[in-house]
Amino acid sequence: MVNGGGHVVREYALGTGRPDIFVRHFYQVQGKRAEQRFVVEIKVVRANRSLETTLEEWLAQTAKYADKCSPDEAHLVVVDPSNRSWDEKIFVRECVGWVLGDAAGATARPIMVWWM
Repeated sequence: MVNGGGHVVREYALGTGRPDIFVRHFYQVQGKRAEQRFVVEIKVVRANRSLETTLEEWLAQTAKYADKCSPDEAHLVVVDPSNRSWDEKIFVRECVGWVLGDAAGATARPIMVWWM
């Protein structure tokens, strides 16, 4: 996942409000150090929940994590262990996660969803 100049921060303590994986990759631009930051949240679909409700909840959680880390990109990887065919359950789509703010309202954050 990270090659040459980056590192991965993995959440080991559940419930800490951090993403499952936070990637920081360092590189050079015109002789100066630059950084790319990525949030990756990984979820497994449970049989007793609706996919729409589950996705909405997970997008909000991923957006909240991303709001804390200020990444360049946020990704939600969803593992679907159902018996549906691969053609039915594999897709990649850009969605929007909402971070609830103060009186000013909510902030939209683009999140790439990788459903498999």
